[in-house]
Amino acid sequence: MLSHPSATQAATHIAIYRNELYAVAFELLKMIQLFVYRSPVVRETDDIYKPVKDMIGDTKPLLTWTVTDEGMAFGEAELSVYLVGVP
Repeated sequence: MLSHPSATQAATHIAIYRNELYAVAFELLKMIQLFVYRSPVVRETDDIYKPVKDMIGDTKPLLTWTVTDEGMAFGEAELSVYLVGVP
């Protein structure tokens, strides 16, 4: 289950699923940010993505990049950054 990091934690891994999806939340500049790194085969409607979707709701990413990653399907991955809260 996803949880916000406490003020004493620099980073908290909130979800790691196989090699298709990684998500890390941490506090930076008094804001809780969520970094999501996922394979192009992981859709927002997939069960594997549900914990991330529960945390971000309808929030749009602040930034999104498509990066080369030979370990992911089709040789690429998507990195998105979300603002998910203020402690």
